[in-house]
Amino acid sequence: MLDLLITESPTDKQVRDSLNGFVHRVQRFLWRLGVPDFDYDQERLFNCHALSVRLLHHYINPSCFKAAAALTIGVCATRPFDAKLPQANYKDLAEFPNSVFSILESVYWMHGAELLIAPGDVRKLTEPIEFSEHFFREFTLTNGRMGAFIDPGQMQPLPEIYKVKLRSLSLTYEALAYQRNGHCKYPPPTALQIDLYQNILA
Repeated sequence: MLDLLITESPTDKQVRDSLNGFVHRVQRFLWRLGVPDFDYDQERLFNCHALSVRLLHHYINPSCFKAAAALTIGVCATRPFDAKLPQANYKDLAEFPNSVFSILESVYWMHGAELLIAPGDVRKLTEPIEFSEHFFREFTLTNGRMGAFIDPGQMQPLPEIYKVKLRSLSLTYEALAYQRNGHCKYPPPTALQIDLYQNILA
């Protein structure tokens, strides 16, 4: 679904196809867990997309990290999926299926994404993002406990907390991606910045 958020003015068909692809990936994931049935709300799914777009509205050519953050917030806030994750596998995460799906969908789309490091310098995330079970649990719980609202179109402007969450989540996804894609990192701080900080700590 991140393809929608980095595509300028997608058509209605592109929106439908991308959202349906998200639903099908969730369905296949649940089948592999032995969960044969789940439900989803089509209106909430479209609201999820609408909220994600609004979060990125003021960014020009947002990175895949910001798009992933917007998607995560959109899914967690609108909660379009109603599914029961196996307690044996997910324990206290079982009540936050939308958080689980939003993170996995984000990771799915970031693999292979292109990053503009500098003018003319475009690099690709060639290695998939990985994280520990502990990180996944805490990350899922943090996002899953986000307050929900169903109709983002009625909120003018969006609460500031969602903008703050976007920046925080974007940096988290960025740091995760760089762990296995060191070739995509931004240049390190200059010697002057490091010396200044070390002098402050001295």
